[in-house]
Amino acid sequence: MAELLGQLLIKKGILSEEGLEKALLEAKRKGISLGQYLVTEGIVKTYQLGELLAEQWERPYLDASSIIRKLEENGLENAEALAQYFGKPSDQLVGLMRTYRLLPLSKTDKTVQVVMVPPIDKNTMQRLKEYFRADIEYSITTEQDFSQVVVSKFFNLGTLTKSAQQVTAVKEVKVSSLDLLATQVSAENALNIVFYDAANRGATDIHFLASPTHYTIKYRIDGIVQEMVQIPKPLAEEAITRVKVLSDMDIAEKRRPQDGQFDLVVENQPYSIRVATVGTIYGENMFLRLLFRRSLWTGLDSLGMLPEQVRMIREMIRRPYGIIVTTGPTGSGKTTTLYALLKEIYETKDKNIITIEDPVEYDFEGITQIQINPKADITFSSTLRSVLRQDPDVILVGEIRDEETMRTAIDAALSGHLVLSTLHANNAVAAVARFMSMGADPMLIASAMNCIMAQRLVRVWDVLSQSYKGRIGIYEILPMDDDLRKLIAAKTDVVDLYKMAREKGFTTMEEIAKMRVEQGITTEGELVRVFGETVGEQEGIKVL
Repeated sequence: MAELLGQLLIKKGILSEEGLEKALLEAKRKGISLGQYLVTEGIVKTYQLGELLAEQWERPYLDASSIIRKLEENGLENAEALAQYFGKPSDQLVGLMRTYRLLPLSKTDKTVQVVMVPPIDKNTMQRLKEYFRADIEYSITTEQDFSQVVVSKFFNLGTLTKSAQQVTAVKEVKVSSLDLLATQVSAENALNIVFYDAANRGATDIHFLASPTHYTIKYRIDGIVQEMVQIPKPLAEEAITRVKVLSDMDIAEKRRPQDGQFDLVVENQPYSIRVATVGTIYGENMFLRLLFRRSLWTGLDSLGMLPEQVRMIREMIRRPYGIIVTTGPTGSGKTTTLYALLKEIYETKDKNIITIEDPVEYDFEGITQIQINPKADITFSSTLRSVLRQDPDVILVGEIRDEETMRTAIDAALSGHLVLSTLHANNAVAAVARFMSMGADPMLIASAMNCIMAQRLVRVWDVLSQSYKGRIGIYEILPMDDDLRKLIAAKTDVVDLYKMAREKGFTTMEEIAKMRVEQGITTEGELVRVFGETVGEQEGIKVL
């Protein structure tokens, strides 16, 4: 082993010494490895961790797809095939795999090739040598890759069958993937497998879609909906009922749309699950949004903004009052952006920060976080009015959804508070028209607004694997100055507002996206998927 992982993280500028100390403490508190913590918090991608571990252990790194390919070369499709190939009892081999977090891949007369999750010590290697009665050659993988292989190869969701076992409510998924091998598949276990699989694949949404004969389960991963498996209708219907119980929804109502929410823990990682159901001609569909309740690490420099954009935003958040709003569709990273701003503001240690959210997506020690609950009449507007009496310096409003919330936010900004929020609009200039359409006084908008951002997420192209890995933000930022304020106050047409912004150097998201294509970070095809067939200057003046 060349260097400790922590030393590599500091050496490569991924973490500072202070950041490493905090990461180690948090990982220990959560009972997971440093590597797992780094990935789940979004500090590094899975493949980046794999490359770091390869450098640390001076062994090749195999990602999930490489492991699966090697298993398939030897016909090792399940635990029974593995046991038969290596001449070992199935339960014994599975126990070994569980204990040492390894997968045996192939063998020769004198050696067995395995892939393992570090750490690895001499005693482990000696025990493996004795067990297989052969020399051990090993490669490195990550816990995330390991779990993905186990779920995709040994928990093929297509093998799920209905069980008569009595189902209890799923509140915590804390078993490792290999532990599921020996379970009877009931609705509860089906949900365990689906949640575990979705979390390990980095899915943001799970869809249960009814058809005449079965249900189809789909995931949204990196913004793309992917069909995963088809399962029997009785099993899916029972699983939907279980989720509705957890979410305090009416299990007898299967036609009218319903919404709910519950919390879930997957391998010590907390998730908040938003649930929506709707009746269709073939049965009840269910849509689950997975919100990972992670602590905040993402800073402005790692969002994907250009350096000049980072400088511009830092100037904006130093102002003592006004509104900073970011726009974009659902799932475009708006909350992450706002929390990156909060992180910068919080580090000054001289501000009282309060957030109002639905739901709270990040755990941020040191600030006051409030989750709204419309059923209990705890709404954005009512909570915001109350918060103004609690001496805040900075207020984050998760979303400006209605006229009342908008007016209260503007009043807060004009009365000496810095307000951060999100809005649904196509782009930064269109956000001004959106505020006006909601009934805002143009003069008040002009006075209160500091800047408007718009953003999208595009997938990052990895040349080595010839595939997309992760996503990066694409931003446009419209800072307010006296000229723009005058135009807004005079109810100037949004087209003229856009022209004035262009004269002042405003750069659109589409232009920055094209720059990222030229840099090799993403592709033309991804731009078409995110921005549409026409990626041009006129995109900047769309109002709808």
